[in-house]
Amino acid sequence: MNGIKISMTALTQYGLLLCLTLSFFISTPANSQQIKIVGNAEGTPVQLDSKELRSIFKAQKQWWDNDTKISIVLLKSSVPISETIAEKVFAMTKNEVKTYWIQIVFRGKATTPKHFDSEDAVIAYIESTPGAIGVVSADTNAGSLKIIEVDGKGVW
Repeated sequence: MNGIKISMTALTQYGLLLCLTLSFFISTPANSQQIKIVGNAEGTPVQLDSKELRSIFKAQKQWWDNDTKISIVLLKSSVPISETIAEKVFAMTKNEVKTYWIQIVFRGKATTPKHFDSEDAVIAYIESTPGAIGVVSADTNAGSLKIIEVDGKGVW
C-alpha cells in the first residue's frame, strides 16, 4: 500500500492527545465566570459573608441594618451569566431560583426582584435606588456603585 504509514502507537498517542484536549473544553464548568456584588452607595454594606448574601437574595432579610429597604436586582434568566449567578449566589440552578421566587411571592413573603435584560440596566437601576443590591459579571464597569465584598473578596 502506497502512502503514509502510521504506526498504531503513534495513532493511539494522537487519539489520546485529542481526547484530553476535547475533555478539557467540555468539562470547563459554566460557573467559571466571575461575578461581583454591587450596591447603591446609600444603605448597602461594604462587605457580607456568603450566608448573609444568600439570605438577602432569598428575601429572608429584607431591610439593611440602617432601616433601608433592600431592593434585589437581577438579570433575566435569558442572560447567559444568570446561570453562574444562580449557582454562586443562590446555590441553585436558574430554574430553581425562578421557582423559589414564584413560591415566596405567591405566599406574600416578598415582592418580586427587579429583572433586567442587561448589566447596564442593572447598574442604572441600582445607582438610582437606595438600598438596591445586584450582581454583574466581574469585568463590568460598576460606575459609582459600591462593590460589596463577599467573604473578603470583591470578585468571586
